[in-house]
Amino acid sequence: FRAATMRIDEFATAVDVSVATADRFARALGFEGYPQFRTELVRGFESALAPIEKMRAKLARDATPTEVMAAVLGDGIDNLQAIRQSLPADVCEQIVDAIAGARRVLVAGFGTSGFLAGALAHGLELYCNFVQSLAGIGGPAHGARTLFKLNTQDVVVVISFPRYVQDSITIAGKARERGARIIALTDAPTAPVAALADHALYLQSAHGF
Repeated sequence: FRAATMRIDEFATAVDVSVATADRFARALGFEGYPQFRTELVRGFESALAPIEKMRAKLARDATPTEVMAAVLGDGIDNLQAIRQSLPADVCEQIVDAIAGARRVLVAGFGTSGFLAGALAHGLELYCNFVQSLAGIGGPAHGARTLFKLNTQDVVVVISFPRYVQDSITIAGKARERGARIIALTDAPTAPVAALADHALYLQSAHGF
């Protein structure tokens, strides 16, 4: 973040190199020069800081409890509409086929995703021979113990939303090593679990409050 707000001479001084070296560094990364490099850094932080700025703007004005509740519900409606419009038909079919044909389906989700994992496992029990939520009483430690029973006929659904929980990522990696197929429900292709998934659905989760 500091580099994104520094002039080239300030950046060079901070890392103890010459201005020419700082410019060569930017060019080595594929930019025309340091200004273009810094612009790209700023653009990256704009998206990362957008939710914070949105919340700061909302908190700066007075809001009644009714307005806050309405705003939260509005965010949920916007998220659902965005998800509905962006659902990829082929990926949805692949996920359904994978779950329906699995010997065992494990659902992993911890932290704020724990409730979602339990709800998904509960819903899948009507359609699958064996479903287990790894978000139960035993937590991640219990979930890790079940991984030794996995094979290529099994599916692990990993639910992971910001802030990402390392336990979910670890379980996804270990399950993949055992040959299980990984289905990720997360917010973006840049989410850590996305790189481990055979199939992924990206679900918008923006909230102003």
